[in-house]
Amino acid sequence: MSSVTQGRRKRPTSPKPTKGDQSVSELSAPLGLRNSPMPLLRWEELPQWQRDNEHILTSYRAPSNSWRGSVASIFALHNETVNIYSHLFGALLFCLLPLYTLREVYPRQADADLWDVMVFAVFFYGVAICFFLSASFHVLASHSPEVAGFELKLDYLGVVLLMWGATIPTVYYGFYGEPTLQLFYCSLVIAQSMTLTLGDLY
Repeated sequence: MSSVTQGRRKRPTSPKPTKGDQSVSELSAPLGLRNSPMPLLRWEELPQWQRDNEHILTSYRAPSNSWRGSVASIFALHNETVNIYSHLFGALLFCLLPLYTLREVYPRQADADLWDVMVFAVFFYGVAICFFLSASFHVLASHSPEVAGFELKLDYLGVVLLMWGATIPTVYYGFYGEPTLQLFYCSLVIAQSMTLTLGDLY
């Protein structure tokens, strides 16, 4: 029996992986993100067009060159995850606030009219569009340099729309009862916003 046992060969065992055997992408992420299904890169591994903030060292998405791949990154963990979800949540919230104002707030205000609702809606939707365009930038910034550059312009456009949406209520209530001044300043703000928008996009 002992001779049979001695004659048996031990089954080969695969060597345990060491830190040196791990790929760079596996080591690039913090411990909580190393099981992410997408490759994550360190700052020094990024192409030049993706380098934006040298103080963020890890968990960058690799360039996807794919619309589907970039959109799918919404469901993975990386260093843009919080940016994406916080802006998407904000966009949804401010899309719903005009409905809440119309159904819950407006009926309780005896002196309010539909112009008040519309002015508040302009502000809320301006914020919502700003959040949505910013979320779009954070989602698609890993696509390619061309797409990232265009999305950055849309991100700036969202800021312009937010400023426009915030200025309209200010003018409306600041010159309440003065329709001529309201029209003048609202037209001025719209013209400035359109000029900035066209200049930014083109």
